[in-house]
Amino acid sequence: MRLLLVDDSMLVRSMMKSLIGEWEGFDIIGEASNGAAGVEMAARLKPDLILMDVNMPVMNGIEATRQIMESAPLPIIVFTSEDVSKIGYDAISAGALEVVPKPDITKMNDPVFTKGFRNVLNHVARFGALKIGTGPSRGVNRGNSGVGGIGKPFDLLVIGASTGGPSAVRKVLSDLPGNFPVPILLSQHIELGFDQGYADWLDEATDLKVSLAGESQKLTGGTVLVARATHHLVCSRGAALLDDGPAIANQKPSIDRMFLSALEEYGSRLAGVLLTGMGQDGAKGCKAIVDKGGTTLVQNQASSMIFGMPKAAIELGGASRVLSLEEIGPVLRRMAGV
Repeated sequence: MRLLLVDDSMLVRSMMKSLIGEWEGFDIIGEASNGAAGVEMAARLKPDLILMDVNMPVMNGIEATRQIMESAPLPIIVFTSEDVSKIGYDAISAGALEVVPKPDITKMNDPVFTKGFRNVLNHVARFGALKIGTGPSRGVNRGNSGVGGIGKPFDLLVIGASTGGPSAVRKVLSDLPGNFPVPILLSQHIELGFDQGYADWLDEATDLKVSLAGESQKLTGGTVLVARATHHLVCSRGAALLDDGPAIANQKPSIDRMFLSALEEYGSRLAGVLLTGMGQDGAKGCKAIVDKGGTTLVQNQASSMIFGMPKAAIELGGASRVLSLEEIGPVLRRMAGV
């Protein structure tokens, strides 16, 4: 994989070169210290993937991303720090495929981080090539019925997502009207310090009211409560609760924890959506929802950046319907009667 680094910090570029240079099949073909230089090098070198900082002199990463995507689209991952995480998510609106925390020296020495980071680079580059049209097709796979039909009325919607999730969640929520009659709970695997910026970014894209979940916050229609990066999001007696229990399968917030908690409260009147992501979080919850008579909509492979979680749910028999990202919002609207 041919990579272009765009970051004004020589230290960050040096750390990235040291890390990525050890990986077989990865080759850093260029470095740029500002967005304008990055735009020029992207057009000239045509890398498989660009790693882009947000705050840079001459031209910031958001404008550079926008210009690259308008002229000669390429897969882009944006680096950002937690104090400007909202700006980082704005880069997704400009065309970037993923936002990741700017790495520091401690993370560079963490094998769990480096393995996960490498997986993200591989998946984003592959998905980006398909989305942009430079890679082999995965097939249409536009969606199909699973164990159920269109679904039935529901009183609560729960959504889970991981890698690739921000843009997928934003798409689903933007397709729902402000008068959507049921409350929505959202668990997104997210780094510490990035949850507030994520919620603010989602709130700008939809007529729904999006906010970070608070303790004992009442569940009301037309609202989306986002799990905090520090807690599992659960519900009881019509209110959201913050659970500070241990990580489940290395995830906190856990999608399965939220799905199963909501199922105890709502039973067959629960609807779940499972979107793109690595691993299996959410699969058991989807299966439990289906078994209790609820409805689950699972993102299909063709539209998923990473098909791990949706695939696990499908293989467990936890998908009422397997749908493209474009189809999920409209199906939810029909199910809710709006």
